[in-house]
Amino acid sequence: MIPGGLMEILKVVGGTGAFLTILYFLLQTLIKHVLSKELVEHEAKVRLETQLEINKVTAQLTQVQNDLHIRLSALHPKRLEVIEDLYRLLVKAEMAMQDLTSSFRRVGSPSDEELWKTAANALDALMLFFVDHRIYFDVATAQKIEACHRAMFDPAITYSVYLPLPVVEPSAIRERAEVLKGAAKSFNEIVPAARAAVEKSFRELLGVHQPESRID
Repeated sequence: MIPGGLMEILKVVGGTGAFLTILYFLLQTLIKHVLSKELVEHEAKVRLETQLEINKVTAQLTQVQNDLHIRLSALHPKRLEVIEDLYRLLVKAEMAMQDLTSSFRRVGSPSDEELWKTAANALDALMLFFVDHRIYFDVATAQKIEACHRAMFDPAITYSVYLPLPVVEPSAIRERAEVLKGAAKSFNEIVPAARAAVEKSFRELLGVHQPESRID
């Protein structure tokens, strides 16, 4: 239906009703075309602005990734160094404890007190280094390192208590021997597994994957 106002204007201009109707629909089509064109232009503008914003965010994310990669690249060599130094201290402490807890003494070997002092110093050096560099390890690995140190530290404490005791009576000598034997047994049973757990975590941090053993 043609609006009255527009029809009156068209009548003033002149023309038949059919012509006026056709003219009205032509005008209506023209208006729709103009609106459609404006809508297309608006959509194109929105798409362009959206793409520009996407490009901006993508560039920011790329920069963040690059910065993170640079930081991780700088961190990895330091972590390698920390793992190497800590493992060296761990092995040194374990070897010192093996010497202390061993029932075999070579001629000219250090005294029990000297062996204990060497082991105690090695254990202290291991723990001090670990405390200073704990940040380089995840919680699970840190707990394994602490467990390994404790497995060596507890027997060392037992030796520190019983070695200096001046015993002369046979019963006291037997008691000390049994206590030290139990400490040595504890060390030999617990430490290897604890060290193996630490080594497994270190290999994972270093990206070294051990092939799974197969039982045929």
